[in-house]
Amino acid sequence: MADGCLLVMVIDVHPQLALQEGMVQSYLSSCISFANFHLATSVKNRLAVIAANHLETRFLYPQKNGEKADRQKDGRLELLSHVDESIMEELRIMMYHDAKVEQTESLISGAIGRGLLYIKRHEREDQIVNKIHARILVIKISSDTGSQYLNYINTYLTAQKINTAIDVCVIGGDCGLLQQGADISGGYYRSIQDVSQLLQSLILMYQPDISIDRPLMKLPKKKK
Repeated sequence: MADGCLLVMVIDVHPQLALQEGMVQSYLSSCISFANFHLATSVKNRLAVIAANHLETRFLYPQKNGEKADRQKDGRLELLSHVDESIMEELRIMMYHDAKVEQTESLISGAIGRGLLYIKRHEREDQIVNKIHARILVIKISSDTGSQYLNYINTYLTAQKINTAIDVCVIGGDCGLLQQGADISGGYYRSIQDVSQLLQSLILMYQPDISIDRPLMKLPKKKK
């Protein structure tokens, strides 16, 4: 049985989401809740969070000084509390930057690339690398134009080469380019229609470890 899972979450925070104020809190809360759920499932699980908007990608967690899991007076892990407070604020900052911008494409491919680099660096530095699995989860809500096609394909082939699955959850419609990435790398792709379904889908489909639990799952068949 695997000793833990390193999950790199790539979260789309394009400013166009901020224009739909009614779904912002639900979207961000679902992402953070799933991050907490992943950490709480096992003390050996690890997390990294990268946000992407139309201008930049930003590494939100872990911070450079590192984090340790200690108990707070309310009984929650300090690690989980930090995820709540720090990441949520950073996500909002990126989302509300120039909310009227007409650019419709987030820099998701760049964020995936940074995630792959983080995983490789983690493997070199970690003494128990052979006991932990790593994967990337992309949560996307903005539309795309396909202008980053070559960048996406390069990251997919890299992920395939280093045996790192790229899972994808798209909200509001299908994204063929990201579905290719999941197929190439051995990850799961799912499209949901409403943000209210996000947390449930993340927990049911993307929490199980890819090498142990997923082969036992009976997932919906892929659309052709």
